[in-house]
Amino acid sequence: KDERRPNQKSPGQAIVLEQPLDLSSFESVQLYAQELRQKFPKLDVLINNAGRNTSGKSGPFDLLFQSNFLGHFLLTKEL
Repeated sequence: KDERRPNQKSPGQAIVLEQPLDLSSFESVQLYAQELRQKFPKLDVLINNAGRNTSGKSGPFDLLFQSNFLGHFLLTKEL
């Protein structure tokens, strides 16, 4: 009997998540991490890719700094 979880691939195959995430929002990052932990109790690899090049503010922080650094840091910490 195959007892793999939904979306679980064979060993050595990646699972690509298509769930939306706003890295400029701490609330969005925490909710995303909570849902991900419930769905996948074990995480082997996390790849953080910074790429936003926009100025502005997200709360007290610069949007570029929050979405490319702080959001990734919080996500990694929460997982």
